[in-house]
Amino acid sequence: MADVLGGIVHVESEPGKGSTFYFSVPLKSEPVARLKSESSGKRKHKGKEFKILIAEDDPANFFYLNVILTREGFETVLHASSGRDSVELYKSNPDISLILMDIKMPVFDGIEATRQIKQMNKNVPIIAITAYAMVGDEERIISAGCNAYLSKPISKKSLLETIALFVKT
Repeated sequence: MADVLGGIVHVESEPGKGSTFYFSVPLKSEPVARLKSESSGKRKHKGKEFKILIAEDDPANFFYLNVILTREGFETVLHASSGRDSVELYKSNPDISLILMDIKMPVFDGIEATRQIKQMNKNVPIIAITAYAMVGDEERIISAGCNAYLSKPISKKSLLETIALFVKT
């Protein structure tokens, strides 16, 4: 994951004593181009606050996605750590504007969660985020109802470009 962020990983090891792992990620201080509405600090979608649900069971992956989104002006980011939780969270928040759906999750997977959410609202955009990158996986995931597909590791650029397809501020 460090390499996706432009960083490096380093290890120092002593036989019989153990190993120490280090990583560094560059902090960029230059202003980041944002897709924010000029009139407000919060992103808007059809006149309402833009809400994103991240359905991701891995805490590090959630943290990575959440940092990118909040730095880009998406202030309402919800989190579900299983397929069932993502469906329940969508039921209680039908104003969710977009979903980032991990495909491999506990309880039931992102494909089943996508099917159930699309039964409630066929128009909510769902972007699959997955490590599945074999021939046929993208077609299988899109045919289940996802509107777009990103394979892990996900770069900030590809994430924001894909979200921009669905953001109408």
